[in-house]
Amino acid sequence: MLLRDLLRRSGRSLRSAKARTLLTALAIAVGTFALALTLAASNGATAFVNKLIAENFDPAELIITNDATILGGADQSKPREYDPSFGTIGTGAGTTTQIKRLTDDDIAKLKQVSQVEAVREQIAISLQYLTRPDQKKYVGTVEAFSPYEKPEVIAGEIVRPVGNKQLLLPEAYVSVLGFSDAPAAIGKTVSLTIAKTPSQSQIQKTAAGIAAGQTAQDVAANSSDNSFTQDFTIAAVLKKPTTSQPGTELNMYIGLDDARALNDIATKDTNNYRKYNYVFAKVTGGADQKVLSSAQDDIKKLGYTTRSVKETQAFLTNIIGVLQGIVAGFGAIAIIASVFGIINTMYISVLQRTRE
Repeated sequence: MLLRDLLRRSGRSLRSAKARTLLTALAIAVGTFALALTLAASNGATAFVNKLIAENFDPAELIITNDATILGGADQSKPREYDPSFGTIGTGAGTTTQIKRLTDDDIAKLKQVSQVEAVREQIAISLQYLTRPDQKKYVGTVEAFSPYEKPEVIAGEIVRPVGNKQLLLPEAYVSVLGFSDAPAAIGKTVSLTIAKTPSQSQIQKTAAGIAAGQTAQDVAANSSDNSFTQDFTIAAVLKKPTTSQPGTELNMYIGLDDARALNDIATKDTNNYRKYNYVFAKVTGGADQKVLSSAQDDIKKLGYTTRSVKETQAFLTNIIGVLQGIVAGFGAIAIIASVFGIINTMYISVLQRTRE
């Protein structure tokens, strides 16, 4: 039987079984679409990660922690010995875990490493509120501005390093704080208020007042000094970022020295005073991978966990690659099954016609 006859008879069979043909074609289309969508999504996610890293981190810096848990390398199944630096953080699973944090002594040790040029702390402070005269109060988070971040400015100018009492304000706050537009906010003052942790004497004074029958208003009046307000001048208004880390879209930024001062006030007399989950170490000549790896080895010998920006980028892209492989596998299975369905349909058709 000629190939031409086989194809003609198969075509007639496919037309006679329209429902089966439609379902098989649909399966092929779904599988192909799934593959194309997976490739497009994974490429987009990879590009997003690469841009996020490039616009927020310096490749010559190392991320350093005192606990491998933060970077996902600790064994959580064994009891851990107590250390005064331990603190609590949230996990991706919605639970909390305790981690060993970095202290001033740890930072001093890191600065003694020959290749380390500078060490900067990662500081983020939850405000009690921010406001300006005759405006409502709004919650927010302020953090130390990284000299390597590249936010898009819609008004004002970012002077690096960020100056004393200078504030970089997200555009979302412009209208709610009563400014007509972004340029109108430049040079204006915003008040940032943080909650101070009550000292032991204040707690005892409050307890004594309650025991003596003081009213809630009296107790609140006695606690009025449990907050601290600092005025900042708006230096720049930042456009809503497209490559920011999730959850930081509304973060405000101030200079590192100002962030240290506010953090000290907010955590004084607590276990969180001058303790950091992680810090960044600038390596002299860190653009050279060999130099960076050498510094990493020296820091690891001191007992710290460290990861380079390049390793972080590779870690994230590997996760994307695994997800891409899983979804692509399902799409490939759908296409292969559909192809075999067509082969089976054509083969049965040929057998039937041959017998006839």
